[in-house]
Amino acid sequence: MDSLLHMHRHQLQNLHAWLRRPGREPLVIRGVRQVAKSMLVELFCASAGRDPVAVNLERQADLAEASGKSSGNFPIIICKSKG
Repeated sequence: MDSLLHMHRHQLQNLHAWLRRPGREPLVIRGVRQVAKSMLVELFCASAGRDPVAVNLERQADLAEASGKSSGNFPIIICKSKG
């Protein structure tokens, strides 16, 4: 995990700056397949002391339909406050 943390240090700094910004908008992280987007968000949640919550639209087609996205298009990972 240390190598992943080192690799994503700049991105993690950007995410922490986003988290501290008052009135922040939702954040969408996009990129090609298999570049560790989900891992980045999981590392961010851990470093921010928050629990990751994953929503898999492939398994929850009703949420995908409600969001206007086709099923399986993207995972959603939310960092929620602990407690």
